[in-house]
Amino acid sequence: MPFNSFEELNNYLSKEKKKLVDVIFEVESNLQGSTPDETLLKAAEYWRIMKASVKKGVKSKELSLLKLTGKDAAKINRLVKKSPLFDNIYGRATAYAVAVNEVNAKCGVIVACPTAGSCGILPGVLQAYSEIEKPDRKKILESILVSGFLGMILFNDVTTAGADYGCQAEVGVGAAMAAAALTYLEDGSSEEIIQAFILAIKNSLGLICDPVAGLVEVPCVKRNGIFASVAISASLMALSGVKSFISPDEVVLTMKEVGDKLHHDFKETAGGGLAKTRDGKAVDRAFESEVKRFFGDN
Repeated sequence: MPFNSFEELNNYLSKEKKKLVDVIFEVESNLQGSTPDETLLKAAEYWRIMKASVKKGVKSKELSLLKLTGKDAAKINRLVKKSPLFDNIYGRATAYAVAVNEVNAKCGVIVACPTAGSCGILPGVLQAYSEIEKPDRKKILESILVSGFLGMILFNDVTTAGADYGCQAEVGVGAAMAAAALTYLEDGSSEEIIQAFILAIKNSLGLICDPVAGLVEVPCVKRNGIFASVAISASLMALSGVKSFISPDEVVLTMKEVGDKLHHDFKETAGGGLAKTRDGKAVDRAFESEVKRFFGDN
């Protein structure tokens, strides 16, 4: 790529007078040798899986193995459908984001965007938007490419693993990707798309990764629902002209600094936070018992 940071990307777009999506196709061609049509076909495959996981999740009445999650998406969706207050992009995205993460908790097929633990936010926001605005299908596919592309630039400095930088790197980046996609769908400029992305990151700093019993269920599932709203709010702000006072690249470096300083108990180890509460430890014991029953003492 002819750039490695958000500032360099902005400068490149300005200098070359190119559209963001055209640059994405160029980069994919350089990295993968793929044509624009082939790149869109891959995005179409992701979109198919995303939609299927939303549909399956909101209809499912099955609980996960330890019965920690599984029915909340259906509950939220029922309320959204009967409540004028919540039947909007916020309400639907919340229900759908929870739905996808519940599918993941029950070993269903999802798209890790950027991880399994944050897999609900992007599809939740996109599905809600597509129902309300009914955008051109190609535009949806391009928005998926935009979301992943900005995530790839962030990945130059920060991994998206909770084990490295806490949940700010998973759910935080998931919200940022969704914010970028939504801003693109609403015809935001390249600057606004980047600002939406970074506003979501900025407001996820310090988010710890504390999965109960080490499972991607509590608090991950509900956290996806909450941060779908963060994604939408970040897009709303960026489209209205709000900008981060701190530059995008400095926000990313701050995220790295915060992640490096997080105690290892808050990095997907289940060594602290919600995982070590009374209720969390009870699940831990139940899970340990289930593992022994399945595999035996050896």
